[in-house]
Amino acid sequence: GGLLWLIVSGDLTISGKLDSTGCNGGYGFEASAGRFGGASGGGNIMVLYAGSYSLTGSIDVAGGAVYSGGSGSAGGDGQSHVAQVSSP
Repeated sequence: GGLLWLIVSGDLTISGKLDSTGCNGGYGFEASAGRFGGASGGGNIMVLYAGSYSLTGSIDVAGGAVYSGGSGSAGGDGQSHVAQVSSP
């Protein structure tokens, strides 16, 4: 995951993907014994805009997946917030 802020003083169109997903778990110190590292959690995305807003793409803050058959845990999902703000 990670942290992403978008602060836009006018109109905002997102046609691509805003991605702050967690990393998947992987091989750990004792991978031969079925012990794998856990995944990281998803990040946070904050979108603030003053004009109009259009989303034709996607926003993804999912947590990482656990390694198949491993002992690690999946990462928790992050959060995304989209809000219109006004000028003083």
